[in-house]
Amino acid sequence: MMDMSILIAMPNRDQQALKNELLAMDNGLDVRLWPDIGRADDIEFAVLWQHPEGLLGQLHRLRVAQSYGAGVEGILKDRDLRHNVHITRVCGSALQDSMSAYLAERIAAHNLPGRSIAETRVGLLGVGRLGLAAAQHLQSLGYQVTGWRRSAGALEGVPVMHGGEQLFALCADSDFVICLLPLTPATENMLNIHLFNHFRPDAWLINVGRGAHVVENDLIFALDNGLLRGATLDVTRVEPCPAQHPFRRHPAIESTEHTASITDPHEAAEVILSNYHNLQHSAPLLCRVDHKRGY
Repeated sequence: MMDMSILIAMPNRDQQALKNELLAMDNGLDVRLWPDIGRADDIEFAVLWQHPEGLLGQLHRLRVAQSYGAGVEGILKDRDLRHNVHITRVCGSALQDSMSAYLAERIAAHNLPGRSIAETRVGLLGVGRLGLAAAQHLQSLGYQVTGWRRSAGALEGVPVMHGGEQLFALCADSDFVICLLPLTPATENMLNIHLFNHFRPDAWLINVGRGAHVVENDLIFALDNGLLRGATLDVTRVEPCPAQHPFRRHPAIESTEHTASITDPHEAAEVILSNYHNLQHSAPLLCRVDHKRGY
C-alpha cells in the first residue's frame, strides 16, 4: 500500500511540535510543514488551522482536510475546498476537560453573591461533543443545566430545548447563557438584540463559540441598557481583539483571549494518526463534519 504524505499548514501554531508528536507515534510517516510542501500531488491528508489562502487549490489529490481544533469554519469557507474532500476535526477528552473547567470557573467568578450553585440556572446553546461534556460537568457540580439545539433531539441526563421560541424561553429563564454553537450561516449573528431582549437583567453571557456569533454593537447596547448584567468573551471577530475595540474598554465585558479550550498536540496527533490510517484502509473517519450542516 502506497503511503500518503501529511501536510501540516498552521501558520499561527507550533507546526514542529505536532510533527514531532506524529513521528513519535509512527516514524515512517512523510510529514511536511507549510510552506515547504514539496510535490503537491503527494499530499492526500492535510492538517489545517488558519491555513493560507490558495493552499487548497494546489492540493489536487487532497482527500482529508483535518482541522487542528474543534472548529472547521476556516476550512468550510475556503472557496477552493472540493465537495469530495472529507472534513474532520480534533475531538477528545483534553479539549472537553479544559472547556468544562473554564466554564465552571467563569460561572463561579460571576455568580451573584448569595445565589447558591443549586439555585443557578445555566442555558447551554450547543450540545455537541464539547457542549454535552460541559453540561454533564456543570450538572455534576450541582448547577441546573438545560441545553438548546436547533432541531429536536434528546440527550441522556440533560434536558434539551430546541427551536426559536424555546431559545427565547431558555434565555429568559437562565442566569448564565453559554454559547458553544458551531459557526454556520444559520448561527452567525445569533447573539443579537432580538435575543438579548429575552435575557434576564441579571443574566451573564459566556461566548466560547466564535466571535461571529455576536452582533457586537447589539451586545454593547444591551449591556448599556441593562438587558443583561455582563459578558465573558473568549472569542471575538478579530483575534486578538484590537486594543482600541469597545469590548476592551467596557466595564461589563471580560475578555479571555481564546483560552477556554486549547488543543493538546499529543491528543491531536492521536486523532490525526487514527484518521490517516482509517483513510488508508477505507475505514470510517473520526470526528467527521458534514459539509452542508457545518458540524
